Amino acid sequence: MTNTQLLEDRILKNLEIASVPIQENTEKSLKITMQSKYGYEPEEVKESLSRLETQGLVENDSGVWRVKDVR
Repeated sequence: MTNTQLLEDRILKNLEIASVPIQENTEKSLKITMQSKYGYEPEEVKESLSRLETQGLVENDSGVWRVKDVR
């Protein structure tokens, strides 16, 4: 697994945690979390969110990122 894949996996896991308050899933909060916990640069997080959105795995709803419901 590449560093980018690992980051994207961590972002998805972070978004899937139901107990996380919704404000924790803004791009700014995700950047802070991924940087403080794992040392990723904010730009890497932004690029990964864009890739995940392009793949249809996440969506941005009024500034809050969510795992896309694909049912």
